[in-house]
Amino acid sequence: MANQKITDLPSLTGTPAQTILFEAVDDPAGTPTSKSVTLSKIFDGIPSLTDGGTAGRLDYFPAVLNASGASRYFRGVGLFGIINGLQETGTFALADELGLYQQNSSAARKRSLQQIYDLAALLATFSDPQTGDLAVVHDLSAGVTKAISLANLAAIVPQLTAFASTIDGAADLVALWDNSASAMRKLTPDQLFQVRQSVFIPAAAWTPRTTNGPAAGSAELSTNKRMVKSLDFDASTQEYAQFPVWLPKSWDLSTLAYRVAWTTATGTGGVTWSLAARADSDDDALDQAMGTAVLVADTRLADNDLHLTSESGALTAAGSAAEFDLVTFELSRAVADGGDTKTGDARFLGLQLYYNTRYRSDA
Repeated sequence: MANQKITDLPSLTGTPAQTILFEAVDDPAGTPTSKSVTLSKIFDGIPSLTDGGTAGRLDYFPAVLNASGASRYFRGVGLFGIINGLQETGTFALADELGLYQQNSSAARKRSLQQIYDLAALLATFSDPQTGDLAVVHDLSAGVTKAISLANLAAIVPQLTAFASTIDGAADLVALWDNSASAMRKLTPDQLFQVRQSVFIPAAAWTPRTTNGPAAGSAELSTNKRMVKSLDFDASTQEYAQFPVWLPKSWDLSTLAYRVAWTTATGTGGVTWSLAARADSDDDALDQAMGTAVLVADTRLADNDLHLTSESGALTAAGSAAEFDLVTFELSRAVADGGDTKTGDARFLGLQLYYNTRYRSDA
């Protein structure tokens, strides 16, 4: 066909990459030969181009403007400037996807936000973070991502808005690191202050029952004249002593435990101690039965030596324990128990009572 001006040629619509042909010169430095190449083959040849390495901010990149169809070039800095023109969205979903370059396969890939977050589990664990180590944060006021040291991150705490309302011990939450499980946990303030407390109740504070009560003992030891104040529990008759205590408001109303301090002046064998309790509220009748007794056994070591039992099992007070309850304890020597074999009196010196708290204070 006759030659025509390019501008006189009709426009090509669509992009049938497999059929559009371009004229190309093969081996221009040797024996030039005119050949045809499809649009598809031209793009297939792009990966065979020499890798330019790290792109510079002033390097040029060809592009076609979609609005005008004009060919243009962008510098590297200009390409990144396009990001500022991207449309903002109000909310991202974990299923939303980002384009990424996979280094090991030299290929573009897509990943959802959820998959990106999941990659955090593959990061190496800090064995010994230092205060100068850096964390990534987003400076919301400047709209810029920055690094902050762990020391400065901790220094933010005093700048937080003071807690103006009353702390809800059962609902407000604090974060805590569970070192045994290597995990973060959430706690309410009530749980945070759930600690074990104890109170010692000496023998002199207990009241022997009128019926089958132990004898009050007072002995002076021979060498250093140490005075031993005790309640002496018989080896054959089960005897009882009682003590009322107003446990603090912070008591969590759960089970209790105890440990007995005792000694002996005669006899051999083991002693079994027994403790029961009852919680009474305002207007409750006082003449009600104690709860189930909990036993703890110990073995006689030597006369006039201090004997400490192991800690008992969980002790539940009878009645429905509530704040401000008066809890009465009843101690006895369980002479009918198979482990109680010691002859002669067991001299009770005092009892350590254990309970758990749930509040920061009794206010």
